[in-house]
Amino acid sequence: MAGVIVFLLLPPVLFLFSENWSYMEGVYFSFITLSTIGFGDYVVGMNTEKKYSKIYKPMIAIWILFGMAWLALLFNLLTEFFKGTEKKLSKAHQKKKATKANKTAMNGSESADILSSDKYALSDETDTQQESVTTSLYDYSCKEEVNETSI
Repeated sequence: MAGVIVFLLLPPVLFLFSENWSYMEGVYFSFITLSTIGFGDYVVGMNTEKKYSKIYKPMIAIWILFGMAWLALLFNLLTEFFKGTEKKLSKAHQKKKATKANKTAMNGSESADILSSDKYALSDETDTQQESVTTSLYDYSCKEEVNETSI
């Protein structure tokens, strides 16, 4: 919360007096600058009719550097938070699906029995296909070795 105050809410007050911008223009400039969008429609210290302090621009530069780091950290924290939330929601959804599937299976429905027997049949068929491919590859590699030794 302190970062919001220091980097987004207080600087517009400074810009209100030093740049003659409205408070909302200052907030807009703060966010656009710190998020590195930087359209260039508002630039500090460029009013030729005003005399700025010698430390004004260096202080703004320091504020920008620290503000960019803070905003990047904030975006990263928000991203990590939403990733964690997404994982929790996904786990809860999977648990709900598993519970629903278990209830269906426990009711003794024939469809659950058919699905489970089909699953095992498919598994056996896949294993047989894998063994066949492995055997074929082995036979092919043996033939290649024989051809190389005969050359």
